[in-house]
Amino acid sequence: MEDRIVANDRYADLNSSDMRFLSAVGKGSHPRTITQVGDYLRVGRQTAHHASSSLIRRGYITKMTNPNDARSQWLILTDKGMEAVVYYRNRIRSNVKGMTKNFSEQEMDGMIGLLAQMNSFLDSKRVEGTVSSRRKK
Repeated sequence: MEDRIVANDRYADLNSSDMRFLSAVGKGSHPRTITQVGDYLRVGRQTAHHASSSLIRRGYITKMTNPNDARSQWLILTDKGMEAVVYYRNRIRSNVKGMTKNFSEQEMDGMIGLLAQMNSFLDSKRVEGTVSSRRKK
């Protein structure tokens, strides 16, 4: 069973995979296609289509035809989707603050440095296409 974001909450119908998908849709300043979101998340087309269909049905995202290419559809967060992403990001920030509130400045600096190094490494692997994916075949 997948973990739910918050029980007894207005976003209780979302799990962590849904939130990752919504966050990817809302990332950046330009709309993304289903394929682009799937590639970013390193999931197959079928998985991306299933996730987008489910989130459209529940009112978190909508599709819009790309004005430059009528064959292409952009995914757009609805107001409900934007609110869910903001809620999720704030919840993560709150959890991180709670976990780190007793860290010294030196410990925080060390942790931030390590996380930055890990992020750079993972970004370089994403570009190279070598980060292992969890695609079902």
